[in-house]
Amino acid sequence: MKLNFCKAFILLIFVLLEKENFYAQISFNSLITDSTNKVLVAAHRGDWKNYPENSIPAVLSCIRSGIDIVEIDVQETRDGKFVLMHDNSVNRTTNGKGKVSNLTSENILKLKLKNRFNELTEYTVPTLDTILQLTKGKIIVNIDK
Repeated sequence: MKLNFCKAFILLIFVLLEKENFYAQISFNSLITDSTNKVLVAAHRGDWKNYPENSIPAVLSCIRSGIDIVEIDVQETRDGKFVLMHDNSVNRTTNGKGKVSNLTSENILKLKLKNRFNELTEYTVPTLDTILQLTKGKIIVNIDK
């Protein structure tokens, strides 16, 4: 049975991955029961000031900077793949046009991302799978849908 991510999951999901060099190994239970009052730092859409939002370099910059949590936005493509994209369309953040749900992942993954100044960059739209592989064991991933 195929799980429809867009309909089945709540608006905000925490995907916890073990994070190296974070006091000790953390788990979901330890985050909600920890009485030491540690403050965790989260980066919304990654390091969007220095790289395009929801991009591979934006996420990797958070890891290098020691950020605890990276928040990413996910949309489902016409062919059922999950890509990092905040908006329902690719218009604002890429050189493409159209709703993510009407485009195939093959088409979306070729698009170039824009930076915060609306300038085209060399970076492309990543898949959720790629980001999860890059972040495993390094940072907590907050998936926003």
